[in-house]
Amino acid sequence: MDRRLPGAELINPGAARLRFKKTRQLQDWCVASAKKADELAARRRSRKYRFWTQYHEDLLARLVRGKNPNQHSDLVTFRAWKELSIKNRLNLDELNISFRRRRVIRIIRERGSGAGGVPLWDSIMFEFELLQGRIGENWRKWLPEQKAQVRDCIQPIVEFYNQLGDKRDNLA
Repeated sequence: MDRRLPGAELINPGAARLRFKKTRQLQDWCVASAKKADELAARRRSRKYRFWTQYHEDLLARLVRGKNPNQHSDLVTFRAWKELSIKNRLNLDELNISFRRRRVIRIIRERGSGAGGVPLWDSIMFEFELLQGRIGENWRKWLPEQKAQVRDCIQPIVEFYNQLGDKRDNLA
């Protein structure tokens, strides 16, 4: 017993249930092993919930509540889908689709599928027109330093335009 439980004194040797005398060493050992078990459990929980964010919680709450909220069944559904989401490490899109189809769905994206947030030319043009509209005729009142700063920002776009090979007019 000494090697497993330091300082343990057996009260009832040979009995079905072993009982030990309460000693300071035994109490310290119990506290240390309980602390170790808590740390391991916390580590396990942190690994488990690494794939559950506040965004997941908000999305699932919105999905579960739906149009006809029922507090009890909503809570049961929420907990069940939360466990499924954590267990299967679902991202937000997968959680959304899975909940709507009532089973876990994995989204397989191929590399280079364009789902990386790369802006399209139309969106760049829209942003530029929006910016131009906000500026209006105020650019005439700009200081020379401000105009130079804008010219420096636009210069790479002009160079790219010239590299495209349209010989109608050279903007630079």
